[in-house]
Amino acid sequence: MTTCTSQTKYEPVAGWAKLPMGVTFKGDATSVAVDSKDNVYVFNRGSEPIAVFDKEGNFLRGMGHGMFVRPHGIEIDAEDNLYLVDDDGHFVQKLSKYGEVIFTLGIKGEPCEWQSGGMFNRPTDIAIHPESGDLFVYDGYGNSRVHK
Repeated sequence: MTTCTSQTKYEPVAGWAKLPMGVTFKGDATSVAVDSKDNVYVFNRGSEPIAVFDKEGNFLRGMGHGMFVRPHGIEIDAEDNLYLVDDDGHFVQKLSKYGEVIFTLGIKGEPCEWQSGGMFNRPTDIAIHPESGDLFVYDGYGNSRVHK
């Protein structure tokens, strides 16, 4: 299957992600982002919650062990910091590209009331404004809101 829009052409590359023995996505690679050096970060529910690959699909490193309840969304800013959304954990974390926690939004394991508008009840994704750096968190499953 080939998908085209305008001049951009996408085709699947079978076997692109070269996972080392014992590393799996456990069936759920939930979100993907690319840094300024073309490294590909796969946020997933397997043995390496944050799996990092070069653009050829070679596994570089894994990180995030024991940090997440249910990985859901990832975004990378202009400084290559990671923003990770955990829907069942009810939080968003900003990590350095080396995996050090910079800050956390929300309280891990403590959702706000269903549809209350508080932070958070099963957030799903995040976007970063390219000029201001403002964060927009989609709190979709249990809150139906976008937080800025």
